[in-house]
Amino acid sequence: MQKEDTRDKATYRALFVLNLLSCAEYDRNQLIEELHKLDYKISKTTISNYIEQLILHGIPILKRKVKGKYFYSIDKKKIYSDFSEPELSLSDSLKKLLIAEKDYRSLRKAIIIYYKFALKTSNIDSRKELADFGYFSTLNWRLVNELEIHCREKNLIKLEYMLPQGEFKDINFIADRIKVGDWTNRLYLSGVFSGAQKISNLPIDRICMVKETLKKHERLDFEAPILVYKVKKQAYQSMPEQKSELVSFDKDIAIIKRPLDDDFNIAQRLLHFCPHLLYISDNNLKKILEEKLNMLKELYNGKKS
Repeated sequence: MQKEDTRDKATYRALFVLNLLSCAEYDRNQLIEELHKLDYKISKTTISNYIEQLILHGIPILKRKVKGKYFYSIDKKKIYSDFSEPELSLSDSLKKLLIAEKDYRSLRKAIIIYYKFALKTSNIDSRKELADFGYFSTLNWRLVNELEIHCREKNLIKLEYMLPQGEFKDINFIADRIKVGDWTNRLYLSGVFSGAQKISNLPIDRICMVKETLKKHERLDFEAPILVYKVKKQAYQSMPEQKSELVSFDKDIAIIKRPLDDDFNIAQRLLHFCPHLLYISDNNLKKILEEKLNMLKELYNGKKS
């Protein structure tokens, strides 16, 4: 079955084609074969559409016909020219689309592609703007690659972790998967603290290193508990959520349930509902919200610098 050609995935594939053409000359069949290696099954027409879109956006693509076949490459004499403001604006829009997709693997590949093109412009300001992916540019991607292996094997690992207060602590954690946060564009290691029965999410930018593998192939044979909360109907309709399930509407009140799989991000979402939040079933989450609200109160009253 052919994968759905969403706008964000199509953007990444067009960038992948652009990267290939910057390195060598390809015909359409060869480009299709390269994309098949990424498990993308696309047609010759789609490849032609990508090339036409790249040309429309000012990419200098050369086309050469040999024995009925068209070969494509980048005019390297022109690619070294500086990027215009509209082109940099388009580049920034494409990056935002890729981040919004929340597929960190595609984003990681796109960052490499952008870095290569950043090196091919002579203007230092353009180079910086092309290479800037904000938060994702600061990540230790070698560590992400290492954590991916532990996630595949469901390993219990010892991590050196930096607490919000700046202190360092060793923690034992069963690695399950890596994901971009539901409500923040931040990369998390999802899993379980040793001995716990609840999914937790650690910001990867706070993980300093994997110190050792304590045990391989641990089992995660439990599900996250269910959170039930109530908000005013109007507030819920303005902020729908993928993981939530609407249980019912009671007059003007929405009753919602969802997995309690990420205390931090769920607390951030519920804070957006204030003062429309009417009920929360989980006592621990109530305490987290109370602490956050008290911190804000102290901040706005000038008690904290």
